[in-house]
Amino acid sequence: MAYSLSRDYSQVPKDIPSDILDIVQTRQNGLIRRARTTLGSWCGSIISFSLVSYSIRFYDWKSKLIILPFTTYGGCLLGRFISHGITGR
Repeated sequence: MAYSLSRDYSQVPKDIPSDILDIVQTRQNGLIRRARTTLGSWCGSIISFSLVSYSIRFYDWKSKLIILPFTTYGGCLLGRFISHGITGR
């Protein structure tokens, strides 16, 4: 994915049809949106993990072990939902 995002299609020879360039640029824009959505998913999981772990810091380790995976996954879904809305995906 990093290879296709690093390509620059602005200085392409004139003999290539514009339909192919449109397809390639659309694919590259889709990959950029996918990368941003993945970043939002990770940010949501990290933020939810840190907020919940701070709020239950006085509980014992067993209750933390039960609560943290569920809230982290929920934060991942929330971050993905928000980043899908921002990127228009």
